Amino acid sequence: MADSLEETFGAWELFEEIWDKFVATATDRESNGDMSDILCAALQLFSKEMKTKDAFDGLRKLKLSKDVKDNGKAADSRAKGNALFHPKVKRYIEAVKRYNESLSFSEKGSEARALAYANRSAVCYELHRYKECLDNIRLARESNYPARLADKLNKRELAAKEALNDGVNEESTKNGEPVCTLTYDKNELVPQAVSCLELRKSEEYGRFVATTRDLKAGDVVIMEKPFCTLLLDVYRYTRCDFCHHERPFNLIPCEGCTVAMYCSGECMKQAFVRYHRYECSVIRDMWRIFTKIPVMALRTVTSAIASFNHDLYAMQKHLDDLDESKIDAFSMDWRKATPRDIYNTVHVLITNKEKRDPKDLAHRSFFSLIIYDLLIQRSELGLACDKDQGISAFLMELILKHLQTTPMNMHSQYFMEYQPKEEVYEIMNYASACFPLLSMINHSCAPNLTRVTLRDGRCAVVISRPIPKGGQLYDNYGQHHCLMPVRERRTKLLTQYKFICNCEACVNNYPLYSELPCIDVSRYGLIDTADIHATLVLHQPKTAAELLPKLCQYLNSIGYQYPRYESNLYAYYMYVSMDVENHPSPEYSPEDPCNLDNRQWLKLRHLERLNSEITHAEIGTGQMAEAFAERAMLSYDAGEDWWCLYNIDLVNCMTYIPLRLVEDVKKLYAYAYDRARGNFYPPLKYGCPLPLCYTVAIVAQSPLYGNHLRAGRNLSRGELVSREVPFVRLLMADNLLRCEYCLAYKPYVLIPCSCCSRVLYCSAKCNMRAFEEYHALECSCLGILRTHYSNLEHLAARLTIRAIRLFGGNLNLLLETVGQWSGRRQAPPSYNIPHGFETNQRTAYAMIYKLSTNRDRMNKRQLIMDAAKAIGIAKLLAPEMERLYGTKNDLGLQNALAELLVHHLQISRSNTLYLSRSPDDPEEVTPNSAGSKAFAAVLMSTGSIFNHSCVPNVYYLLETLGTVQFTANTDIRRESQLYINYGYVTAWSVTLGPDIDSDALAPSVWL
Repeated sequence: MADSLEETFGAWELFEEIWDKFVATATDRESNGDMSDILCAALQLFSKEMKTKDAFDGLRKLKLSKDVKDNGKAADSRAKGNALFHPKVKRYIEAVKRYNESLSFSEKGSEARALAYANRSAVCYELHRYKECLDNIRLARESNYPARLADKLNKRELAAKEALNDGVNEESTKNGEPVCTLTYDKNELVPQAVSCLELRKSEEYGRFVATTRDLKAGDVVIMEKPFCTLLLDVYRYTRCDFCHHERPFNLIPCEGCTVAMYCSGECMKQAFVRYHRYECSVIRDMWRIFTKIPVMALRTVTSAIASFNHDLYAMQKHLDDLDESKIDAFSMDWRKATPRDIYNTVHVLITNKEKRDPKDLAHRSFFSLIIYDLLIQRSELGLACDKDQGISAFLMELILKHLQTTPMNMHSQYFMEYQPKEEVYEIMNYASACFPLLSMINHSCAPNLTRVTLRDGRCAVVISRPIPKGGQLYDNYGQHHCLMPVRERRTKLLTQYKFICNCEACVNNYPLYSELPCIDVSRYGLIDTADIHATLVLHQPKTAAELLPKLCQYLNSIGYQYPRYESNLYAYYMYVSMDVENHPSPEYSPEDPCNLDNRQWLKLRHLERLNSEITHAEIGTGQMAEAFAERAMLSYDAGEDWWCLYNIDLVNCMTYIPLRLVEDVKKLYAYAYDRARGNFYPPLKYGCPLPLCYTVAIVAQSPLYGNHLRAGRNLSRGELVSREVPFVRLLMADNLLRCEYCLAYKPYVLIPCSCCSRVLYCSAKCNMRAFEEYHALECSCLGILRTHYSNLEHLAARLTIRAIRLFGGNLNLLLETVGQWSGRRQAPPSYNIPHGFETNQRTAYAMIYKLSTNRDRMNKRQLIMDAAKAIGIAKLLAPEMERLYGTKNDLGLQNALAELLVHHLQISRSNTLYLSRSPDDPEEVTPNSAGSKAFAAVLMSTGSIFNHSCVPNVYYLLETLGTVQFTANTDIRRESQLYINYGYVTAWSVTLGPDIDSDALAPSVWL
């Protein structure tokens, strides 16, 4: 993204000043409260103020000025790009954005423009985009590239041509045609919709769209092309202003403004004909002083004028004669429709003018005056308005009309944008569009359809849950019952759309997403949502295409039970699957912002895919053997010969080995063994032995700080303060790269659990330890814990399981023991021997159990939510206790488990520490700081006693052998309190908080 052009003080802020000072008193004096009188008075005042600039300097605050080229600004932007292009930085995509900014400011034929093109060619060369490199070299020469630098450009041109001739791999965009098609026969008159849809009218709903046949989840019923679109200003340096395709290496600037850029001369020509001839001189100021809604209104007006061949007189006559009551987008013959006919369907879209309050109408009138004034002063429309006052009034009314239709009827367009810190793709809004057919669909807070943006800019309407014959289609205008309560939804809908929502969700008060009831999993089966989420965020179209039919089938099975947790979650996944399958792949390599080598990034993805196959394959099968063999080859290619030999040993342990693998594995073993003998790599350590635990911290108590830690002696910066083995751990990310038990980064040697397909361990020893501590109880319900509960709730469940295992499944003894702990005041435990060397594990658990819960600071709603979550987890664990220990699964057992779970949940919320890694490299562990990525949550006795400071004197990170090490961040005096940071660092960065998933507060998979 580029920086937004919008400024702090804009047209809305100016309107507020005028309204407060003048309009309120003027309307009281000049009217009796009638809407037309109030609006008339406001318009008169606005017109007066705009014409008396000497008397009122309000407009001067907007700093309106003509958009002009500036070679000085172009040079500054190019310098910023050069800094990003530097070999030690290599932020190539960010550099290209700065070079494009330089192009937009540069004058035609100037040296500044030539240098920007030349520098962009250098980025293309580094990214192996040799065709674009040559195109930019050509553009640089056409822009009078200086002769003194020609040698450098000639050498780059020769190298690029040689690379192309040698057939070096070059990245290319393969967007192709949209794979989405209408599910049923199309309407004869409206080919962009299926024949079963029709527009109906009623007193309750007004105009609405209904179906004449049963519709199923996954049915595509509309594929509409927009009347006009508007690219958001933050994408002006990466996308074409006309076609919106991502072409950062091809963009050429408009010669009249510093905002619009195009991917080709043809797009530039089409944009000028359709809207830009009027917008060119005003578009920068429009983005500066307005939000996207007024700018979209301007785009609608300019596109409408172009629809009448730029003849305002013909347009006025046509609209004066238009019978709006007879315009029906679903009955018009779109096959023969002219641009004027299509605009008719836009012109009649609802304004809700009669429902708007005086201030709402006044502010839109004020905006229309500013837009009108800009157009007549800076564009050719001024000539027509000067000649005919009727045309002038008509233009003003047209702007005001679309300032009212725009917020009611426009839709956003989305794409999958790569997020380098998270290493995933997210759905982002890149443009606004006007769709006349889609605007006929009413709102519901519990919609039964979703909208998917296609590659060519069209919008597909996809059914998300079954709709019976005669049923109405419902879109969602941004207020969903899963995301906000009914009162908030109704308030927002009334404010923007001027109606009180009486949909099924509002009438029946459907709960929020986290509180929705679940379906009977045993009846319908369980879908691995964690795996689905991991697949979709990596933008894998082939996998998304395979996943889509399964999701649709599931939604059709459970759709009539709405509302359910699963029906909303899988509808969201269906939407994302279609978006991944139908939307353009990114134009540029996503690895650049991560500073990761392309091969390294691809290798990690390859390892994740192989480890995913290993978790899902049956033990001893040929499929698992193939996965281990392929991982052995990857290990050998990475120079990790001992890991290669280890994977070959795993292949040989399989019950069945495909014949085609036998010879290949033997050869690979010989190569790896021969090379391994020549180096001094230590043999692979099976398991994670506990290292020496250590601390120089002493526990203290005070009324102000409670239990806290102080330095037992003077400490130097970098000196070890404490080292501890966590009592419980939870891997939150990198599940296919790290050991589930010790959290070690060992992607080449991970082995699966023999019972489930969700965890991997770095050794049989870690597998055994996990099984003994918690996995025996957790194994069969791990899928639900990961998908239906947050990370903190999952950690509390694991702590509960560990406690149950420590007491041999004797829940009565466990509850009796913790009751004794709760009944007497416990002296501060000794931290001279932190957990790890503690021989009595029950004593170690006591130290965890006595940690602060902060229950007295929680409100009633939080306590009820904790109880509800605890009951849900207890119902999962009770059958497993009956299976393992023979404990009768009754209400008493569930209540006892829930009581323990509530306490553990509150302990987890107040005492959990997050282990972090670099956002760029999953192997590099880092202190918990701004910009880091949390990958695991841990509970420990010593670590949880550290208090927080925004300027900590101790930092912590994961050690290679599974312990957490606390190190002095500065020199510390004896008896000084020791502080760590809980995620809000000021000393390291002004940005608050590490990159921790929001699932610390919400479900693991966000809707």
